[in-house]
Amino acid sequence: MGKAYDSPMKQNLVGYAKLISDATSIVDAPKLAMIEEYMRNCYFNSTLDWIDARTFSKAARESAEELAMLNWQFI
Repeated sequence: MGKAYDSPMKQNLVGYAKLISDATSIVDAPKLAMIEEYMRNCYFNSTLDWIDARTFSKAARESAEELAMLNWQFI
């Protein structure tokens, strides 16, 4: 089977935005930036470069859920 189709928005993502999108299925750049910022400043209170892939994916999903629960113009 071939690779699953990625939307044009997702194809343009790089860096942490791509990793967060892969974990959450979110493709909206402002939302991805908000999740990344939340992960840095609230979830880990640290840089993101030391986190293993499994932990990063879990943190991205949980951060997206927390932002949605807080209703930070996220939904």
